[in-house]
Amino acid sequence: MKAPFKIEQNGPIVRYLHVHAPAGPRAAGDNNRLLHIYLSLVQTLREGAAANIVIPFTPYVAEVVGSYQRVDLHYELIANDFFGIGVDRGFQRRGEAKNEQMIFSLPDVMSLRSFPEDSFGDNESAISIFINQASRKVDLLRFLRSTNKVRIEGFLREGEKFIHLTCGKQQGYFDAMVIYAYGDILQQITSDIDQKDLGGYL
Repeated sequence: MKAPFKIEQNGPIVRYLHVHAPAGPRAAGDNNRLLHIYLSLVQTLREGAAANIVIPFTPYVAEVVGSYQRVDLHYELIANDFFGIGVDRGFQRRGEAKNEQMIFSLPDVMSLRSFPEDSFGDNESAISIFINQASRKVDLLRFLRSTNKVRIEGFLREGEKFIHLTCGKQQGYFDAMVIYAYGDILQQITSDIDQKDLGGYL
């Protein structure tokens, strides 16, 4: 199948951008269904590497995961009727209206399905996932605490990936995913979509 992504390449870094705008009103459960589909794809892309999750800080998640760090930067992928559909703004510093972010590692990203929906945001569920070696954790924390403008293209190393996904909860908020990879992974993405028969959902 033709992958439902807009693809751009900048040196060794390839970006895959997907936006899903429902044709009609959002049905109950749509958010969870798309979230699970996106996470299923992320789980395949992990290939056994560490998955570092960045979401808004909440006391509940802090208690569940135990070990976490606070960071200031959050990723902004706009997919709504109000500010734009598929606008990739990259990493932004936390403003007054934004919650502080937290980062933690998970051996299985599918376990995020058991987190309360409000752990990921109010109008939309937003999750950032870094897939890299455990030895890069210090570099990752430094990156997410930078006071300068940062770009994911300058951070990723060979074999690493960054995924940000957002799933709308309210009318006017859509579903989107952006994948940054060091090297071309289109075959891996399309193979997983075909194998899981996800084409009709993306």
